[in-house]
Amino acid sequence: MMNSQTATADIYDALDEGRVNELRLQHAWIVEPIYRASSTVLELPFFDWLRSIRTPKEFAPAAKQLYRHSATFPKVMGLMLGLTSMADNPMMPFYAKHAFGEADHHMLLKDWALRHGIVTSPDDLDRVVPSIETNACVN
Repeated sequence: MMNSQTATADIYDALDEGRVNELRLQHAWIVEPIYRASSTVLELPFFDWLRSIRTPKEFAPAAKQLYRHSATFPKVMGLMLGLTSMADNPMMPFYAKHAFGEADHHMLLKDWALRHGIVTSPDDLDRVVPSIETNACVN
């Protein structure tokens, strides 16, 4: 398995806060609605629950769904990449980098869940039935 930090360093460019702010202003027409949507999402009941938990075990229901999403997402991205010509969509190289960067995240989450007693066996996470929300997010 690839070291996540090494993979990230090889794929993404590092930006300082000044450059991020510059890009945010330059692309405000698309960025600002995303920031507003993100702020609105943080008002949903899930985030109230998330702010209220105090231990990793309390996070177990979400961690199990997150694992399912994290394990499935790169596969879905791979299918999309395989079915779409790079010439047909100029965003495909970005999607490919994103999928590559996400490829081992589910394994990191599995290790974390085992360490914190959220699951007792690695196979426990593979038996998680995805919620409607997880399916909607992945598919």
